[in-house]
Formats: sequence, structure tokens, C-alpha cells
Amino acid sequence: MFTATELEFLKALLNAQIINGDYQYYVAYTLTSVTSTTENYDFYVVLSEMPITATGKNTFKCDGKQVIYKVDSSSSSRTNYDDRIIYSEQNARTFNVDSYEFIYTNALDSVHGDLIALQTYEIQNNLMFNLNKNEYYVSLMLLGVLILSQLFRAVFPNWIGD
Repeated sequence: MFTATELEFLKALLNAQIINGDYQYYVAYTLTSVTSTTENYDFYVVLSEMPITATGKNTFKCDGKQVIYKVDSSSSSRTNYDDRIIYSEQNARTFNVDSYEFIYTNALDSVHGDLIALQTYEIQNNLMFNLNKNEYYVSLMLLGVLILSQLFRAVFPNWIGD
């Protein structure tokens, strides 16, 4: 199961990709010690330019370019200098996820044509920083006005009211 911190990272990553419009489709899944005793990563995120299709319960097919994030969120220490996030790119492929892993995805079910994971739909629609471009620019403008007003008060402390 994803931890709260891992879910927050996942939300931020998906939000950035969706706003940029680069990779709209994803499969995120845990990697428990049952699956692999040689890998130190806690979960994977596969992002795709093209729609991802679930061809079976735990089998996914990706056409086109995709990026893969391997994330290690649990083995940090002063003596462990391994990379926490590994980024790689791949072309079209089919991959399996073990049946006991937790999966969040917006992949389409090849049989029913619908989303296969309701949790994913909730993640995607409840992203914390889901600002469109206009809201982003207005926020930056208001922040700039606030900073300039504080700078003006610091430079001219006796200008108003004294």
C-alpha cells in the first residue's frame, strides 16, 4: 500500500505531467519485498503519451513513448547515497504487475472500455495544486504586488500615516 508521503509525491508528479500535457496516462504500483528482494525501490510510476490499456487484470500495454520513475522512499540514511528516484525512457511495451501489489492507474479496460481503478480517478481529480494557467499567472501577480508593497514600506517607512 502507498504511504501518505508516497501518495503526495504521486499526486504532485501526476499533476505536473497533466498540466504540462506531456504524459496524460499512468500506472503507479508498489514494489514489495515479496516481488523483489534485489531492488530497493518502493514503487514505480509509468507515464505514457498514448493511452495505456489493461489487457488483463495485472497486465498493461503501452504504445508510444513512456517514462518510468523508480522511487525509493524508505531507505534514506546518512550512509546510503543511492539515488532515491531513477528516471528512464522506453518505447512501446507490455508489462505485468504482480497480483499482490497496489495499483493506481487511469488505464482503460480493453474489455469494458472504462477506468479500471476508481481510486485513480479520485487522485487525478483531487490534486492539490490543480491550477490552470490563468490562475497561476494571477497568483504570481498578487504575490508580486505583496512583495513590492512590503519593499515600498521598508524603503519609505514615513511615507503614509506618520
